[in-house]
Amino acid sequence: MPRISSAAMVRELIAVTALTIGLAQPATAQVVISSAPSCAECRVRLTTVATLGSLTGVDALGPTVSRVAADPLGRYWVFSPGRMPLVFSSTGEFIREVGRRGRGPGEMMNPHALWALPGDSVGVFDVGGTVSVFDSTLQFRRSFKVPVLSMSAATVLEWPHRVIVNGQVGGGAGLPLHEVDASETPRITSSFGPDDAAQRPNPQMSPFHHISAATNAGYWTSAAVSYDITRWNFRNTRMYTLQRRPDWFSGPSDGLSGGPNKPPSPVLMGVAEDAEGRLCAVARVPSPTYKAAYDNTRLPNRGKAELRSDRIDTELLYNTAIEIIDPRAQQLVASSTVKGYALNVLPGCRLALQQLDDTGVLTVRILQLDIFR
Repeated sequence: MPRISSAAMVRELIAVTALTIGLAQPATAQVVISSAPSCAECRVRLTTVATLGSLTGVDALGPTVSRVAADPLGRYWVFSPGRMPLVFSSTGEFIREVGRRGRGPGEMMNPHALWALPGDSVGVFDVGGTVSVFDSTLQFRRSFKVPVLSMSAATVLEWPHRVIVNGQVGGGAGLPLHEVDASETPRITSSFGPDDAAQRPNPQMSPFHHISAATNAGYWTSAAVSYDITRWNFRNTRMYTLQRRPDWFSGPSDGLSGGPNKPPSPVLMGVAEDAEGRLCAVARVPSPTYKAAYDNTRLPNRGKAELRSDRIDTELLYNTAIEIIDPRAQQLVASSTVKGYALNVLPGCRLALQQLDDTGVLTVRILQLDIFR
């Protein structure tokens, strides 16, 4: 039996009671959210709280950014393929690069994601299920290996015995979520998913699920290739799934980038709760300029732009769709579409948006999402 603290049980009881009052459907219902906003005069406001990266120097980003994560102290970690993570303050000042390339202590081969650990420490995902732990001063402390490949997200329910991880395992039958006991010899205690490992149009994309914390107890997951948001309780029981079917994400997606004569498919980049318990959902959607993305593109090259025809310009390929959903009322509150290439959603309804200017400087803007009338 999983370890469940008394405090967690109280939080879960409060959450289940509130949801029972707020939801007319059974706990495992699938609820389709209408595209008619509940607040006609409401708009999504985007406020820049930090800009990460510069023209030159060690904090120059690129050639691409794959993800931005926030640690317990509010710092931003920028992950790029083949590079060590760059850490910035909550207001965007560069702090330092963390780690070095290799397979020894404090070394990593392809760090690509992060999870927050107790005591302001963080675990950095590397290839092969390796997790490197760094303390609040960014000093390496230890590493351990989790039997989950291609880890992309995690949330701690009760450290170290109950960690929910997204990734692939040999015996998981395609199930995307795994509860891991990370104490001493890490092991998987269960594998599960919102759709019982049903096949999706693109089997390479279907295992990828975003995970974010939920108020009171439990967590949210959302698949990259379908606009379905699932609420789980502390015991990993699916409570309900919110389904959105807007014109730009009307069904399962193959997650592919299309071509000069075919628009890219939509991809859900994650959800997070705001202070009011509303969900901020962000997706990459086809841009009207997608065909121009296949012309000569602007690529950052540590301070200067170079033209190459074998790469596509993602900012011309995609726009970013933002929606605010009230899960208790089961309604869409407001929505907006903006230019820019969404990387992911951060806790507290913050969006990491990649931008490349005309001079070839790649930056990431951290945008606070909220609603105004």
